[in-house]
Amino acid sequence: VPFQPAAIIPSFHSTAWPNPFCEQLYIGFYLPRENRVTVEIYSASGKMISKLLESDLPKGEHQVIWNGCDESGNLCTAGIYLYRVTAGKAHSTGMIVRM
Repeated sequence: VPFQPAAIIPSFHSTAWPNPFCEQLYIGFYLPRENRVTVEIYSASGKMISKLLESDLPKGEHQVIWNGCDESGNLCTAGIYLYRVTAGKAHSTGMIVRM
């Protein structure tokens, strides 16, 4: 299923830095309560590139690192990508640039 941006729910927010990036990108988010979390990277065309996280996490601040590689470990080309953080029914999305 291609990526389709969802409305950002005000109580859930994520951020990515540095942006643009070369080697590593950090995606940070805060959970107001324990929840099942998925963090995924998509190409600009909507193809899933990598699933960075799928786990139950406790309340609090969290971060994951994307090393710029796809699911097979191949380095992705420079370009525009999207990330999506899902916590329960809440979603947060953002655009990132790999140099």
